[in-house]
Amino acid sequence: SISLLALSSSMERDAGKCEEAGFDGFLTKPIRREKLYKVLEKLIGECAGEGEKAGRVKKQIVTQYSVKEDMKHSVRILLAEDNPVNQKLANLMLTKAGYQVEVANNGRETVEKYTKSPGDFDLIFMDIQMPEMDGLEAAEEIRKWEEKSREQLVVSGEKDSGAPVSHNSQLTTHIPIIAMTANAMKGDRKECLEAGMDDYIAKPIKRELVFEILEKWVFEV
Repeated sequence: SISLLALSSSMERDAGKCEEAGFDGFLTKPIRREKLYKVLEKLIGECAGEGEKAGRVKKQIVTQYSVKEDMKHSVRILLAEDNPVNQKLANLMLTKAGYQVEVANNGRETVEKYTKSPGDFDLIFMDIQMPEMDGLEAAEEIRKWEEKSREQLVVSGEKDSGAPVSHNSQLTTHIPIIAMTANAMKGDRKECLEAGMDDYIAKPIKRELVFEILEKWVFEV
């Protein structure tokens, strides 16, 4: 059967009314292209997978919220934090929300984990004060590595009979790096951004703020 997608200026909570009316998907305006693509991808995937089960099981309406919840389970976070208590608290908060987390105990370990397998991570939460290598230096090293990798990829692409270089390659990735610091001073944010970080949150870390950051830097919907 054909999927029906409702586009509305009303709130997400009104999706239930659309579901009762027979719609398969619901999107609130304004409609962003990425948001639309994600919901359509989900709808088309469900239609393709219906097969013999069609009509037997009542499907839930697809919304940008439900798509986002599904995406959470594939989001991989590298948590750079040397304090065991902070590690445990942040890890618990993120995993309970559905995210995958890998911990690095210092800046050097963070750089090693990311550069060894950049495609394994979607975002880095970076503590500033860590042993061996602090967060600022680690961020600078990661950005240098990314830039060098991009240059190597361009050279390789030019040599391969003029074939275009894929912008989806792991090596062209600019991973979002979010600074975490106990010093909520004005100059700290500027220093973090100059080191190559993308955003900044002050400790103690608030749950709501962490999820706002993930919404901003990871999700397209």
